Amino acid sequence: MRSKRPITLKPQDTALLEQGREPILIGRDGLLEGIARGERAIEEGRTATHAWARQRMARWLK
Repeated sequence: MRSKRPITLKPQDTALLEQGREPILIGRDGLLEGIARGERAIEEGRTATHAWARQRMARWLK
């Protein structure tokens, strides 16, 4: 039987949990939920332009 590695939370993770935000699950279900949220954002018009994203990411794209 294979055992799972223990999960250690970083302080910022703990803060997010205390704020009531749900953790993002990585896996098939988490991936499908992420895709569904993205599709809803597109339908609601909550998208960003490429130019806006480049401007926001400029310091890392140097």
